[in-house]
Amino acid sequence: MIVRSCSLIIAMAVACLPALAQPPTELLSPGLETDANGDGLPDGWSRYVRYFGSASVAVDTKQYRSGDASVRVELGANSRCALAQYVAVSQPGPYTFTAWFRPDEPTGTPVQAVINWFDATDWPTRLHFVRQEPPSTAVLTTTEWTTVAAVGTRPDGANVAQVALVFGDASTPAATVWADDASFSPGARPWPLVTNPGMEALGAGGLPAAWGRAGEGEGFEMACDTAEAHSGKASLRLTGLPGHGSRVCAVQMTPVFSTPRRLRVSLWYKGSGIADGIVDILPPPGVKARDGGVYYDRIVFSCPTPQTEWQQFVVERDTTEEAREAGLMRLQFLLYQKGDGDLWYDDVAVELLE
Repeated sequence: MIVRSCSLIIAMAVACLPALAQPPTELLSPGLETDANGDGLPDGWSRYVRYFGSASVAVDTKQYRSGDASVRVELGANSRCALAQYVAVSQPGPYTFTAWFRPDEPTGTPVQAVINWFDATDWPTRLHFVRQEPPSTAVLTTTEWTTVAAVGTRPDGANVAQVALVFGDASTPAATVWADDASFSPGARPWPLVTNPGMEALGAGGLPAAWGRAGEGEGFEMACDTAEAHSGKASLRLTGLPGHGSRVCAVQMTPVFSTPRRLRVSLWYKGSGIADGIVDILPPPGVKARDGGVYYDRIVFSCPTPQTEWQQFVVERDTTEEAREAGLMRLQFLLYQKGDGDLWYDDVAVELLE
């Protein structure tokens, strides 16, 4: 589930422009615990609630991850609330905005980090919107303190970043969520790297959310299967029917992140068929690999089948010198079924090893 928050954040830019002589050069009240004027909002942060929604915000001294307090957001049903502030940026980046959150129960309320870029030449009279970065992965099911992080690179014509935490959307139930320990700093550290890794969230066409369908040939089924799971309540099922074509695969692309020395990719699987996979190690969008190549490296693997019980498959690979020199990369997953019968995938994970 991805929150489409651009219109919400642009509305905040118009309605909530802070009365400051200049935008600050660092995040104010990153611990979300200082409320000098007693208005319920952490100092430096603005609140915006989507039209027809409801939300209350307060500093809470009884629940926090670190320090002495956190901010508590109480959302009404079908509501979206954003907490945001502006930071002056002079260097091109990349930059990461991150924060920690914890809901009172796993209601499926998404929380995301967002970065938008503005030209603040006319500050504080008005802002000119330049670009919105892709929001972080929406995290849905947890009751532990969990981090979300969005990455952005300052575009030409922008000198201010608007960073925002967005809680809920137009289809989620009422919920209480706490946030703490925000930061905005150089580097590319998006989190989570994999969207819907446990195949729990349902997307369009009965597929796990954020996973697309690709491949060649007819005679395959692909679905979010709530009857089988390694963990949680669902998995991805790829079924090869009699007389099927050559292959079908589930596809997902990660955000851009800083190149590590080594990667570890893991997943769980069970079933029959041919369980091949590819992890493409790609440059950022708009960047070509050396000699005009599409990718820095390609990890090709095959999981032994048949398997009647869930098995973990793990592969590690040093990143290439070219990828390390570039400093930024992203991954594309392709999980195949090329054979007969039911094949399940679950709990896809990426670890960055130094």
